[in-house]
Amino acid sequence: MPDHAVGTIIRESNIVPTSIAVELRFLTTPVRRADDTSPLILPTAFGCPLVVHVRAKAIIGSKWGADGVPYPPSLDVQKNELSIKIVRQVEAYIARRLTVFNLPLTLEGTEFEQATWRAVTTIPFGARVSYADVARAIGRPGAHRAMTNVAFDLLVPAHRVIGADGRLKGADADSMRGRLLAFEREARRSDKHRDVRLLRQ
Repeated sequence: MPDHAVGTIIRESNIVPTSIAVELRFLTTPVRRADDTSPLILPTAFGCPLVVHVRAKAIIGSKWGADGVPYPPSLDVQKNELSIKIVRQVEAYIARRLTVFNLPLTLEGTEFEQATWRAVTTIPFGARVSYADVARAIGRPGAHRAMTNVAFDLLVPAHRVIGADGRLKGADADSMRGRLLAFEREARRSDKHRDVRLLRQ
């Protein structure tokens, strides 16, 4: 079963929500512009790279690449301050040293999509909530079946949203969503064990 209700997460003062900076734009589709850069391709320990698209000083999208498909290395990492920040934070997440991303995102979507994504960004590292929880949190309890895919893999943690029965919907345990849930669950378990050891010292 899901670990939390999103509405509870939003209200609890002891939960620190994500500090992702969001530039809100109510557009139905992303618009390609001259200041869009080549994608930043980050190898990861999950079996496939994270492909991040940047426009000016903000991220406009991120998607997991295909398993086993070779990607050319990114050439602009050392020339772009935002690219360096992205690389460092993704590496820190994989090394279990970071649980909240602090990166500028430009979210382009309808008002409903914007509200959904904002709610999803409040789900803590390692937690799981249901689609119905998210729908209730944005005041649209009957809209959970209409939720769309998020254009920001990993950075907006939609992998933490699962079915009310506690199962992944539209993916299996070996999918990237399944791998991320397993990774975060194990990281939380390791942290709890470490805290117990520290208390006993």
